[in-house]
Amino acid sequence: MMEFTYDGMVRLGYGFYNPNHAAALICALLPFLWEWCVRTERKSAGIVPILLTLFLTAALFFTFSRTGIAVMILEALLFGTLKGKINRKWIGAFAVVILVLLFFSGLWMRFRPDGAVMNRPRIWLAGLQLFAVNPFGVGGGNSGRLATAFLLPDGIQCRTLVNSHLTFLVEYGIIFGFFWFAVLFYALLR
Repeated sequence: MMEFTYDGMVRLGYGFYNPNHAAALICALLPFLWEWCVRTERKSAGIVPILLTLFLTAALFFTFSRTGIAVMILEALLFGTLKGKINRKWIGAFAVVILVLLFFSGLWMRFRPDGAVMNRPRIWLAGLQLFAVNPFGVGGGNSGRLATAFLLPDGIQCRTLVNSHLTFLVEYGIIFGFFWFAVLFYALLR
């Protein structure tokens, strides 16, 4: 398995090939823990989801996923808004935990423009060009390799198209992509 690093530090993937996939799973689990905490009748029973939230938040930080951190913050704000239970003490505690984890994990250095961010539009455009030429797919694991070899300028290399949905569409084609996006839109509308 290939290591993902940032400034010599290994980005933890927790068994996933890509640390961003681990971050996506963590972000998907957090609202369930928050709901468990809100629904808990006894305060002593609420300690379990709080501890699990802290554990998963720390794990998220060591994936060094910028999007994962941004999604966690946005979903926390959305959750608090939708539940109507925005408590200033909890927001302050949450902010302190985030700042401490940003500092001690070294992740705060990752929130600056770099090649990984600035090259994304080029990579996405290359993915759309690949899809236009190969609407029935280029095969699993081939999108980044083909985009790097034929469509991107020298010096830009990618393993995937840096967007899971676009990568899936380009690699597996319009038929599987239709079902994938149909399920996503159905879930969003329901």
